[in-house]
Amino acid sequence: MKAIYQQGNGELLIKKLSTYNDEYFFKLHDNVNYVSFGNQLFVHSKNSSFKNGLFLFGMVKQDFNSYLLLNKKPLFIDSYKPSFTSKNEIKANTKTYSYDINHAYWRIAYINGYISENTYNHGLRLKNKDDNMKQLYCMALSVQGNTKTLDGYVGNIKTGNKIVIDKNPIHRLIYANIRNLTHKIMDELAYMLGEDFISYNVDCISFKNAKNKIKVENYLKNQNLTFKTVSNK
Repeated sequence: MKAIYQQGNGELLIKKLSTYNDEYFFKLHDNVNYVSFGNQLFVHSKNSSFKNGLFLFGMVKQDFNSYLLLNKKPLFIDSYKPSFTSKNEIKANTKTYSYDINHAYWRIAYINGYISENTYNHGLRLKNKDDNMKQLYCMALSVQGNTKTLDGYVGNIKTGNKIVIDKNPIHRLIYANIRNLTHKIMDELAYMLGEDFISYNVDCISFKNAKNKIKVENYLKNQNLTFKTVSNK
């Protein structure tokens, strides 16, 4: 089924379809409306900030497909914890330091070849125009491969029928691998920091010895990542 990304929140389309005596299908997923009628799937955003960026979803899907054409048997790493905290006691007045990877999943997707440079830069341009777009490019990755179930309606009455829009399950594995690649970086940093390690959460790591700032920075640079320091109070 072909997906068509449209402006607006989809309310006008739903109102129009509700006047027909024909069945249509609808579901709200993650602030995005999905409406199916005939052999077309219409996608609208309920978040006004997202309306001009929804086609990023299609760009990521196309890039994932292109990756799989070149990698018939993709390899994925083992699962890593998204967060971890040291069991070592940290005194209340201990000075700590934290580093956060910039747009981590998006950057990891790009440097591992899952999305193209064009898609990567376009996502960053959207985010730079509106910080709310950060959620959009995260969603453009996370929804890939997710099956969607839409409920059937005639007018405003549910028919009890459903349609399932199947997605490529390998796309879901690609997204999981992007996450695991990110968490692996945090895990390796934690091991490098040893007793100075405090905790990490997804893409941000904290430690307690200033001399390790250079070690962390060099490691992240060697991984082709950009980062920022986080103020600890």
